[in-house]
Amino acid sequence: MRLHRLGNTESRKVNDRLHKVSRSIVDDAVARNAVIAVGDLGGIREGNDKGRHFNDKLHKMPFAKLLSYIEYKAHRAGIEVVLVDEAYTSQTCNRCAERGVRNTQGRFQCPSCGLDDNADKNGATNIGKRVLGKFSKPLSDTGAVLAQPETQVVVEPENSPDDVGLTLSEGTPRLQSWE
Repeated sequence: MRLHRLGNTESRKVNDRLHKVSRSIVDDAVARNAVIAVGDLGGIREGNDKGRHFNDKLHKMPFAKLLSYIEYKAHRAGIEVVLVDEAYTSQTCNRCAERGVRNTQGRFQCPSCGLDDNADKNGATNIGKRVLGKFSKPLSDTGAVLAQPETQVVVEPENSPDDVGLTLSEGTPRLQSWE
């Protein structure tokens, strides 16, 4: 009985944290009149064996639940949510679009233009560029909140580098179409 209660306590704490994170993301998007772009993490668990400790953490991460919380809260607030293909975003330079080097997990270095940046920030900037390229509004009127669990990067249009030819993924049926 005690073990069952501990499991329920952990589950309630996780759900509480997910609600708080999703509320923060949606509130930020409302304040900025932004679209929320979420990296498509579908298939992240398949073929990704990095040892028992990492695998255990990966399988406990409630990606789909966080996304559903963001979607329903954003829908109520009138904010659009876009699912974006993350393929190669952390390996592609956000300045010149060349394939870069990740000598360490947290750093991205471009051998072509010399960009040296945080790998998550570089990837989030590329995800933002994929989304911003699909808007019908002028870029000066649009901001984007990019979010992943425990990572949030805001890309403001006036700070966004020129488009480097990245494209938006098709998304999933549950998300609103951009066409």
